[in-house]
Amino acid sequence: MTSGEASTHDSCRAGFAPAEERRLSKLDLTATEHDLLCALARNAAGVCSYDDLARLVWRRKHVDPKLVRAFVRRLRGKLGDDAAKPVYILTERGVGYRMAAPPDR
Repeated sequence: MTSGEASTHDSCRAGFAPAEERRLSKLDLTATEHDLLCALARNAAGVCSYDDLARLVWRRKHVDPKLVRAFVRRLRGKLGDDAAKPVYILTERGVGYRMAAPPDR
């Protein structure tokens, strides 16, 4: 793991089942992808707007929604998630994203 990468196991215990947490901890996530996953997981009860994610992930008031979408797309790819049939990250069109209930695999 390089200095710009982080493991979800390092600081984000998102309430996943133990087997799923072990699988997620092996993903090669960048620090930003890790922060995005944690932000969604910690706010699983609600929707994270683009501005929420800008503040939680990029520490800014606003970021271009295209940037957020690009990182969500990359994170979904690493998770093996499909936007058409999501298991982890659900899109709330025009609002933002939310975490699906953690799967029990």
